[in-house]
Amino acid sequence: MNKHTNPTIAKRPKKTHRDRGTEIGSVLVILLACVVIGGGIYFVWQNLSGGKSTTQKVGDTITIKPQKLDKTQLKALIDNTESINTETYTDESVNELKAAVEKGNTLLRGVPGQDAIEETYMEIVNAIQGLTKKDTQ
Repeated sequence: MNKHTNPTIAKRPKKTHRDRGTEIGSVLVILLACVVIGGGIYFVWQNLSGGKSTTQKVGDTITIKPQKLDKTQLKALIDNTESINTETYTDESVNELKAAVEKGNTLLRGVPGQDAIEETYMEIVNAIQGLTKKDTQ
């Protein structure tokens, strides 16, 4: 026995190239599982939240992407204006909103063209964005 060899320590068998290949394969399987699980979580998050923050307050800047609007979208916007607490805004800005909403309601009673729907929709959006808080002094 060699003087540098400790007889109490068991020798580990040398790893072969097959053992190393199995270890690498196991690591790759675990990595693939993490990617699949992470992708699934990301997919669910995208579908639940639309991939963006869902909290928005009146007065926040709204970016409108060009799209064809129809009467149902105009009606939905008008319905959403009913949830705005107009008591906290100036009379002038509230009157502008009411005028835009009334124009939208009048339009909905008829057979409006695409341009009229889009114009009225944007008037209501601009009136919402133009709401001015009352001074609380």
